[in-house]
Amino acid sequence: MDLDKNSPTRVLSTYEVARALKELPSWRERHGALVCALEFPDSREAVDFLAIVAEAAERQGHHPDVDWRWNTIFLSTTSHDVGSEITLRDVALATLLEFAAADSSAVAAPQRHQDVHLGIDTRDPA
Repeated sequence: MDLDKNSPTRVLSTYEVARALKELPSWRERHGALVCALEFPDSREAVDFLAIVAEAAERQGHHPDVDWRWNTIFLSTTSHDVGSEITLRDVALATLLEFAAADSSAVAAPQRHQDVHLGIDTRDPA
């Protein structure tokens, strides 16, 4: 683990992630990643936003996972090289994309990210 406070690969604490998310209203934490769902008026605008995501990722040297579903873009960023944890570079990329989304026709749709937990052959179904 990188101990340099300003290192982009420093893993953030739960508290630091929560503080960062206060400045990122479109984003949520899910299973060691920052996630965001953005809805657009139509597919064309969603694709245009994908080009912005690609440019931001190249400039940052950090690439989110992207899922495009007609007019909705699902984004997820985590740092795989440090054990799929949230780092400063994830927050930096999410911040950049938050600003880009605010300048577009995007509407945040956090309810579109859903968690499904399955317990198969478990003694503790909870």
